[in-house]
Amino acid sequence: MIEAPPPDFDRDRWKDPRWSRWAFRNTAQFLPTLAIAPSVSPRGLVRQDRPEPEGWRGFLEATYATSAVLICDGHIVADWPAGAIEDSGPHMLFSVTKSIVGLTARMLIETGAIAADVSASRLLPDLSATAFGNATLADLLAMRDGVQFAETYADPDADIHRYSRGYWRDAQGGARVQLAALPVLPTVPGFSYRTPVADVIGAMLVAASGQRLAELIGELLWRPMGAAHPAHFVLDTAGAEIAGAGLNAAITDLARLALLLLDNGSRNGRQVIAQSIVAALFEGGDRDSFASSVPERPGWSYHDLWWHMGGGVIAALGVHGQRLIIDRDRRLVFVRTGAQPEPDNRPFDESHRHFLDTMRAEAADRTRFERHIDPA
Repeated sequence: MIEAPPPDFDRDRWKDPRWSRWAFRNTAQFLPTLAIAPSVSPRGLVRQDRPEPEGWRGFLEATYATSAVLICDGHIVADWPAGAIEDSGPHMLFSVTKSIVGLTARMLIETGAIAADVSASRLLPDLSATAFGNATLADLLAMRDGVQFAETYADPDADIHRYSRGYWRDAQGGARVQLAALPVLPTVPGFSYRTPVADVIGAMLVAASGQRLAELIGELLWRPMGAAHPAHFVLDTAGAEIAGAGLNAAITDLARLALLLLDNGSRNGRQVIAQSIVAALFEGGDRDSFASSVPERPGWSYHDLWWHMGGGVIAALGVHGQRLIIDRDRRLVFVRTGAQPEPDNRPFDESHRHFLDTMRAEAADRTRFERHIDPA
């Protein structure tokens, strides 16, 4: 169902809090997009009737959630608002996109379609003289390529704001031209989170495969995992999928991705994602390198464009409150979309940690009546 835009909606300021709750659910109405078709045999989801978790609604409202689903041991035990699990509408995922691109890259490495040690310049000659020219795919997947880039959203002069003009504003040539314009500066050692890295990876996958990024993700991951609803990519000003921040999808299809990872990459007897890829994802990355760069997230690391939160917990995170958190040991999944007024998620890390600790304490109660949900 098409939702009409707010009467005073400004397309050039669509992330403004006045309009973001509508805009994040309706990007296809004002930005160019490319669809990803769902599976012809979507994965069914199972609902387990339970009382609403204590503090669930208040927590979500206080953190500017737009929808949320909680899964325990493969069963949906809570959703918000009522009916969220039947909502087929796609939501802007921002940097959750990176994690899905990272999975796709690792799947292509596994099949030999692209080499982990191939350099960006080998596949993308137009970037050979840029800051990313000598970076390998493995470097990029760990965000340890050394390229300097400021991604401080609160700073209006930060690189990210100039760079994103090639996404959805007025800079022609898309992300590729913005990448070519990044200056070659002294390298930064260790981990450094930067959105352009994912765009380089996306362009490398396209060059190596000869397919569009949406086609690759749909063919390798989205349909095999049993996605029930269409997704779409926002396209940059050159008409390319935005690998760093452009995927839009229904919240329940993110839940299906989480269940696939909890099942070690297997669905209906088919190994969609190699077990070795899933195992490495839950192992995480270099914690020491991460700690020196992001001390406010102690115990975390980064691997294949996924955040590792310590223990057996991984996350795909996007600005303005997009979070997919998977706790392997407790088979707990929390997925939410959001419209936080400010983009940075870190101010809400502690409230999410507290909520998840509470849910883990309740995770042993798995004895309620189950009812099945039609994924359509």
